[in-house]
Amino acid sequence: MENIALNAQKRSTDIPAKVLVSQGLIPGICYGSGKENIAIQADYQEFRKVYKQAGENSIVELNVDGEKHNVLIHDLQIDPIYNTARHVDFLLVNMKEMIDTSVPVVIVGEAPAVKELGGTLNLALQEVEVRCLPGNIPHEFNVDVTGLLDFHSSIHVADLVVPKDVEILTDKDITIVNVAAPAAESDESTLTPEELEKAAIAANAPKEEPAA
Repeated sequence: MENIALNAQKRSTDIPAKVLVSQGLIPGICYGSGKENIAIQADYQEFRKVYKQAGENSIVELNVDGEKHNVLIHDLQIDPIYNTARHVDFLLVNMKEMIDTSVPVVIVGEAPAVKELGGTLNLALQEVEVRCLPGNIPHEFNVDVTGLLDFHSSIHVADLVVPKDVEILTDKDITIVNVAAPAAESDESTLTPEELEKAAIAANAPKEEPAA
């Protein structure tokens, strides 16, 4: 398991979060695993680097004033105006206890049905629920779409390559990704042969001249 670490300090809850943010810090809280909640603060730029690397499903070694905790970044509050993180929740985990979490799906490659047939890639499922030990959580599931040759092809949860120590909780019949036909072709394919014939006759029928 890759070691991802973040330094932090305990903080006073009497100091407003906006004051910490103005000082280049991000306030947060650690909770879970039957332990007492810990209010913390960390350097904002250092946290950004860690979040980019770990996301919300990789273990982070949180060093709070010299005391180390294994955590997951559990929730992130974003400022709607500046699009910056203003508060973070860390979930304390026991490395020996199974955990249920979500793993993101990442598309790899280019589907021939998109490149050659003009279809639109449809990502129907962005995350997959898993159960495993915290140290075994996959960072992501890569889904290779180069096998999507036509509009009848699709990739399901059952098609994922899953480590043997990870259990998939999401229904394995659920579609992850497929390719939708171009709009015109899609509309025409929904018509019955009789409807197509009527449409062709209507299109070729002579038009009446407007009355003078």
